[in-house]
Amino acid sequence: MPPPEKQLKEMGLREIRALARTRMPAEAWEHFMGAAESGATLRRNQRALGRFLFRQKIFHDITNPDTSIELFGRKLPIPAAIAPVGSFSLISDDAERQVAEAGADLVGLFAAPVMGQLDDRVALLIAIADDSQR
Repeated sequence: MPPPEKQLKEMGLREIRALARTRMPAEAWEHFMGAAESGATLRRNQRALGRFLFRQKIFHDITNPDTSIELFGRKLPIPAAIAPVGSFSLISDDAERQVAEAGADLVGLFAAPVMGQLDDRVALLIAIADDSQR
C-alpha cells in the first residue's frame, strides 16, 4: 500500500513535479516541461542561471512574518503572481478556472491568457480574483 499523499504545502519541488507528471496528460507534461524547436534557448537559459549561486538565509524565532507586498495598488499576500499561460486547456477543460480560483485564494493575482481558451469564463476569472481582495 503506497504511503498517504502529502499536502501540497508539505511537498518540495521534486515531489510536486513527480505528482504533476502522474496526473497530467502526457501531451500537457511535454508541452509545459519541454522546449521549442531545438531546445537551444532552454539550454542557454539553464547555463546562464547555473552561474548563480543562491544562498538560503534561515531565520530563527520568526512568528507570523508578513510576506505581503503592494502591487498595482493591491495588497498581495505573497510576492508572486500566476503568469498567463495559453495552454491550461491541455491539462483539463476546466484548468483555467481552477488556476484562477487557486490564484485568487493563494496569490491574489491571476492574469488571463491572451491566446488561451478565452470565452465567457474570462469575466468569471477576473471576478474571482477581484472578489478575493475584499
